[in-house]
Amino acid sequence: MKSNVLDQHQIDATLLLLGGGKGVRMGGNKLYLEIDGAPLIEQIMCELAPIFKETLLLVARGEKEPVTEKLGSLLFEHAVQVVEDERIAIGPLEGLRSGLEKMSQNWGFLVGCDMPSVQKNLVFFMSSFRAEGVDVIAAERSGYIEPLHAFYSKSSLPSIKKSISNRQKKIKFFYRDINLFLIKEELLKLHGNVEKSFFNLNYPADVLQMKKMAL
Repeated sequence: MKSNVLDQHQIDATLLLLGGGKGVRMGGNKLYLEIDGAPLIEQIMCELAPIFKETLLLVARGEKEPVTEKLGSLLFEHAVQVVEDERIAIGPLEGLRSGLEKMSQNWGFLVGCDMPSVQKNLVFFMSSFRAEGVDVIAAERSGYIEPLHAFYSKSSLPSIKKSISNRQKKIKFFYRDINLFLIKEELLKLHGNVEKSFFNLNYPADVLQMKKMAL
């Protein structure tokens, strides 16, 4: 398959940052989580935003104003546009739908705001499988398909909307209706630290684990 990577520095796609929700297990909205005094989301933006054509921050309905108020300078610095869900109580699938409809590029890379260690080399590698006829590019790890750290094409929108209409809220429910390109973990490991790249923060103890992984 022909790569759509423009050069070694940028991908012709949109970075879709999925907002953190209520973050009950973490004790608060993960979008505002700070590590050693610095916003976690800033670390993600600094690492990933430069390699994409644009960056969209996907938040729940009613959250655009408070998010912009709290993270305004950071959003401006990285040219991040905040996109609010149109529907409520649907979850990440609605965020994905909103992002795909709003983005200017044909492909979007979906990543959670609680995934601080996504590795650019793995992102570039996964992006190289974008091709006509492919709707989603995702990783398969230990038999589990990862819905985040994945590329989504605008061509997947009809199936996403159908899934929402049928009240099937999990992202992976619509995979059965699209052309899904799976990348095995063994192949990904040849291009970077997979465990680190897919690591996400769910509990306060995960912050300590993240710091250990960074050593």
